[in-house]
Amino acid sequence: AQAGPGLRPGGGGGAAFGVLAGFVVLYALVAGGVVAWVEPLAAGSGIPELKTYLNGVHLRGLLQLRTLAVKLGGIAFSIAAGLIAGKEGPFVHGGGVVGGGVSQ
Repeated sequence: AQAGPGLRPGGGGGAAFGVLAGFVVLYALVAGGVVAWVEPLAAGSGIPELKTYLNGVHLRGLLQLRTLAVKLGGIAFSIAAGLIAGKEGPFVHGGGVVGGGVSQ
C-alpha cells in the first residue's frame, strides 16, 4: 500500500498537521462564535447562572431551549477542538431548562 502525499514513511507530515490544526481552529471558532453572537447566556458552566436565578435574579432567556441548544452545540465543538469542557454544568443547566418548562 502506498501512503498519500504528506504521509510518506520518513516524511515530515507537515500537510497532515496543517489540516489537523486548521480543523481545530475552525471548531474552536465555531464554538466561540455561536456562544458569543447567538446566545451569550450559554457561555460558562451554567451553575452560577442557575444559582443566581434561584436566588431571585431572573435572567431573561436563561431557561429557553435555544440557550440549551447553543450550549450543547458549543460544548460539542469545543470538545472536537480539543478544549476542556466539563459535563456537570451543562447537565445542571439542562435540568433547569426542563424544570422551567415543566413548571409553565
